[in-house]
Amino acid sequence: MQSKIVTGLLFILILVITYTIVRDSRVITHFYGSDLRNRVVGARMIRDGRSPYFYKWKGADGVRYYDPDNDPPKWSDKKLSVVSATPFFHHLLAPLTEWPQMKIFRLWMVLEYLALAGMAAFFFLKARTIAQHIAVVTVVIMFLFTEAWRMHLIYGQYYLFIPFLVLLFYWLVQHQNSKIAAAGAGLTAITLILIRPNCLLILLPFLLLFRRYSRVYLMVAAIPVLLLAAWTVMDQGEWALWKDFRKAVMEHSALHLQFQPYVPSVYPLAYDSWEDVGQEQLDGRMVSMSNNENGNFFLFVRKIHHAPLELVTLQSFSLAIIAGLCCIFFLRNRSAGEPGIFRVALLGYCLYMVSDLFSPVYRWQYYTMQWVFPVLLAAAGYDRREWRIYLVLLAGLMLNVMNISKFPFEHSIGEYLLLAALAGLALSRKPAMARSLG
Repeated sequence: MQSKIVTGLLFILILVITYTIVRDSRVITHFYGSDLRNRVVGARMIRDGRSPYFYKWKGADGVRYYDPDNDPPKWSDKKLSVVSATPFFHHLLAPLTEWPQMKIFRLWMVLEYLALAGMAAFFFLKARTIAQHIAVVTVVIMFLFTEAWRMHLIYGQYYLFIPFLVLLFYWLVQHQNSKIAAAGAGLTAITLILIRPNCLLILLPFLLLFRRYSRVYLMVAAIPVLLLAAWTVMDQGEWALWKDFRKAVMEHSALHLQFQPYVPSVYPLAYDSWEDVGQEQLDGRMVSMSNNENGNFFLFVRKIHHAPLELVTLQSFSLAIIAGLCCIFFLRNRSAGEPGIFRVALLGYCLYMVSDLFSPVYRWQYYTMQWVFPVLLAAAGYDRREWRIYLVLLAGLMLNVMNISKFPFEHSIGEYLLLAALAGLALSRKPAMARSLG
């Protein structure tokens, strides 16, 4: 009986994903992935030996570096570029960047679906009970109908790959006797950090598990970390890019804390069409933001006090919450011995999302896709003894699916509910039943 129910659930999941692929394939024909474009341009510039972080397009540069959002009006004296991803992310993207923009954009949707399907398959196979299978299927389907997923696709964003890489790391560190897994875990860890430096917070709680591993395992895991870190610091060209990136991040942060950072661009556009991007896609580049929310903590403060929040104050709040969660976790587990990897992973991701919600840079709705890993992890480890926490988790997801005009902050409130629920699971004193998850 159980196998029939599981098969039925899998069929429903495949059916829904098939429907959304068809739906989204039609949607993206009207767009070209404006955020993906600035990363393609950034990768091309780095590949050509140039820094993209303070670059503004000039007609003499031609189509290769053209991005409508980085083409300033003649009166603009601002030098800050719209390129904001790390140098390492641009290196990863580089192999695709010689293709036309629309071809890259279409492939990007395929990669996003593959990443989501891979995470869904992993947790569906890890689930042991009918309730856990239902929870996993429900979570995947709900994310596919969020505003976050829609915006992630049409902007060509990369935030879904953060939870995918965390899942890969989570899986690799469970193979304690494999040197290949050790090398893979180290490579995945440093990749996460070099893509988004605050991903270090995800990895920190895993240090509590170091006694599980042999010295050989830890040494092998350290090799890719040390090699990539050394290259980043010691290569003069690479280090110069990182210094430019840091300077750009500081300037972006200062601008975002003070006002709504819209990027002006020339009208009419310099080109009517370029790299298979036609007038239809250019008309659609101004995406409707009616259901977009910026859930940053500093924006909630601004709404109440009508004044900007200082960066130091914002970071102090963030660090205080992170330190508080770590202390509570340590105190609750010191007498119980080593915490399980299920709770360690949840805690690490909560620490990361605290830093994300307290970011000084506007969080558009697509940032919400980062929750996929911890929510699926919680779903695959569903424990009815924690039913109250799971109700909060479900409420947070539902608020991200619904678009209620009279309730303009439902998505943001939903994200804070997700954080509260996942932190509750990580800090729970009940013995974890999710043994299949580590």
